[in-house]
Amino acid sequence: MTEDAPVLGVSATAETPDREQLGTVIEAAGAVPCAVDSPAELPEDLAAIVTVGPSALRAIARRQPAVPVLPVGVDCGLPSVPRADLAAAVEAIVANDTTEQEAPMLEVAVDDEVYATAFREVTMITAEPARISEFAIEHERAGALDTVRADGVVIATPAGSYTYAAAGDGPLLEPGTGLAIVPVAPFRTDRDRWVVPHERVSVCVQRDEADVTVEADGAVLTTVGRDVEVSLTPAGKLGVLVVEESVRDPR
Repeated sequence: MTEDAPVLGVSATAETPDREQLGTVIEAAGAVPCAVDSPAELPEDLAAIVTVGPSALRAIARRQPAVPVLPVGVDCGLPSVPRADLAAAVEAIVANDTTEQEAPMLEVAVDDEVYATAFREVTMITAEPARISEFAIEHERAGALDTVRADGVVIATPAGSYTYAAAGDGPLLEPGTGLAIVPVAPFRTDRDRWVVPHERVSVCVQRDEADVTVEADGAVLTTVGRDVEVSLTPAGKLGVLVVEESVRDPR
């Protein structure tokens, strides 16, 4: 291994059965592994971060790294490498045989208190089954979009448009197209959905029959009641490495 060997951060969770083997694969491909699971600052000499499993990808994305990530073994609307192809993917990084795709991120705040950063989607859903709420939806440029009675609302980036938003008949977005806003089981016959520029979106709960759970990329953040505003603000972009082994079509 030469002094010019790139340093690759490794982020994995219990979803990864053998972390030592992961480091061995990276070394064999000509790179230097470096664990980046702790909340400490990322090393300055990192070239990229390999995230194995969806939990590891979410954790790293929330840290808004300055270097790109290589998703491995995830199905989240982003190009991802199957675990069996990890060695070939690392070899491509060492050989600079990669491209980079940018995934926009959203800062999630509840009444101006920041809770998390999401790269996929933010969901507001009634906490009790068979109960609906009412949501006033606004966009920074378009203004008030609608007030809709529904089980919930999903605001999805292009990556998230292929997951929960798609289950609600939302549009599938190409990278760079904006955000999809999709009501969940709206209580009316017309099913409006919106595609808006990647700018600030706010959703305010208008009914108090049941609390509303706020989730970011599948993780529960908090519950909110009537007149509470959840705002989503652009928070930079996550760089995603794409190699020949990446599965590009998440459908």
